Amino acid sequence: IQQAPRYFHEMIKGIFFLNETEGWVVGWPGIVFHTKDSGLTWKRQNSNSYNELYAAYFIDRHIGWVVGQFGEILHTLDGGKTWKSSRLSRQLSKLNESENIWLDAVYFVSSDIGWIVGIGGRIFQTADSGKTWVRQESHTKNFLDDVFFISETEGWVIGKEGLVLHTMDAGQSWRPQRTDTRTDLKAIYISSTNSGWVVGQNGTILKYEAVP
Repeated sequence: IQQAPRYFHEMIKGIFFLNETEGWVVGWPGIVFHTKDSGLTWKRQNSNSYNELYAAYFIDRHIGWVVGQFGEILHTLDGGKTWKSSRLSRQLSKLNESENIWLDAVYFVSSDIGWIVGIGGRIFQTADSGKTWVRQESHTKNFLDDVFFISETEGWVIGKEGLVLHTMDAGQSWRPQRTDTRTDLKAIYISSTNSGWVVGQNGTILKYEAVP
């Protein structure tokens, strides 16, 4: 591991790479940086936000989302040259709910279908590229830290106190999976329907293996 050239004086909170050369980092205050040369150079993009941004996800080099503090959801159709706030962000602001909502992770399986998760066990799903968002029932108040889907129907959410939730119906129902840990879980990667990994605090590494 080598130290990349230092371009940032801000706090970096999230990273997403589309391939070996092109990626984005996000953070505070409202920062989005983009690279097309494997991180040798970075160009700042105007997010039009001063909130702390936690995660980014891109379907391709044009279509992407960023989520963060105060219910912030940003969407781009041109690789980040322009970012626009989503309807959920504006809706939460009108209801005075956004102050208490931290959105910590985002995942899309197509340009239309995706999920965001965050504080208070909140899971939101869209099937129309973020034009509308529907809250799904997680049956928990735990902070949810990450989300990963392997298809339009099967996915996982992880969070505080060893929480792992699994769905087989695109989030219409979420069911807990046993982990035998109370450690806060921070990130998940599923490599196939039968295998995956979860990492968390205190050096926790969990391996997922589907039961035949």
